[in-house]
Amino acid sequence: MTFAIIEAPEVGWFHFQTLAVTAAAVVFLLAFVWWEKRCHEPMLDITLFKRRPFAGGSYGIATAFFGLFGFVFLVTQYFQLVRGYGAFESGLRTLPFALFTGITAPLAPFAARRFGSRWVVSIGLALMALACAFTSANDASTSYHLIVWQTLPLGMGLGLVNATGTDTIMAGLPKEKAGIGSAVNDTARELGGTLGVAAMGSLFASLYSRTVAADLAHLPLPAEALKLCQGSVIAGAQVAQDARSLLGAEAERVIRAALTHGFLDGFHAAALLGAGFLAFGALGCLLLLPQHKNSARACRPTIRT
Repeated sequence: MTFAIIEAPEVGWFHFQTLAVTAAAVVFLLAFVWWEKRCHEPMLDITLFKRRPFAGGSYGIATAFFGLFGFVFLVTQYFQLVRGYGAFESGLRTLPFALFTGITAPLAPFAARRFGSRWVVSIGLALMALACAFTSANDASTSYHLIVWQTLPLGMGLGLVNATGTDTIMAGLPKEKAGIGSAVNDTARELGGTLGVAAMGSLFASLYSRTVAADLAHLPLPAEALKLCQGSVIAGAQVAQDARSLLGAEAERVIRAALTHGFLDGFHAAALLGAGFLAFGALGCLLLLPQHKNSARACRPTIRT
């Protein structure tokens, strides 16, 4: 499935390869479920997903990391390719997000006991969706301080979802199934993150290529040079530099403007995709997770008389 999504911008979303590989992925998934349900000692006990806390926690974790990995994949490129920061500088500028996550993660268990995991996970995903929606309006001149404030709900939301979702997955399992719960928890993160990078990255690539091609259609660029510009901002920057000596400074300016325009078009659409997916996940967890909360009284030892 990941291969189909990543290759789709190159070969086409409705190309035979895309449709065939997607269909094969679905068939393999169904075959896996069928085999695990009939096997006496399955690698993954599919019946565990009948438990609403287990299924809802796994879904919440996967959704959160779909949005997180896709967003981080794009925002680090935004820092480097649009804002001109180096790799190390771009990494430093993502630190506030980690700090926001670290602040809310320890508070998540208390919130879950007070309000229930259903609300904590759903609100966390909604906060992450809000952050992605905010960043969808950024351009090349957006203040870094504003970007920091935009990542505040993203980090806070992840802290709420990650801690609460993990507890929800593990809490509903018997002790002998703890290993499976831990494995599914990790797999949900990796599955969500992988598909997030693939889906958001592919949408970005499709729109970036289309916008750059439209903006540069009037320039007398060789087909190979145009293809390089459509392939990546880095390759396009080299084309722009070469075009300066052949076509003049104005051609370089037009090419660089087209690259930035294309990047921002793709970035905005991918951010909105992440926001929509996270919002859908928040609604799904609100419906899927059971309404249950552990009061402080329930945590106190029982006194027998």
